[in-house]
Amino acid sequence: ARTVKPDFTIENLGTGKKFYWEHLGMMTKTDYREKWEKKLASYIQDGFVLHTKATSDNEKVLIITEENPNGGINSQEIDNLVRKYILEE
Repeated sequence: ARTVKPDFTIENLGTGKKFYWEHLGMMTKTDYREKWEKKLASYIQDGFVLHTKATSDNEKVLIITEENPNGGINSQEIDNLVRKYILEE
């Protein structure tokens, strides 16, 4: 089994919970998308749960964000995600 390496690993020092974050850049490119689908499958197989489906019991929480097709990001959306899931505000 190969070790999956996320783009970022974030720990909430207050709660001790760790989050694994993948930021997807070139989803418009077929080879990138196919490679990502395989990586996502290996995350799921390894017991990771998507942040939108995670409960407080889950230790392997995977956060996924995606660039807009034009290459930009929605910083407000990312800020909201951090506040809700990582900081638990």
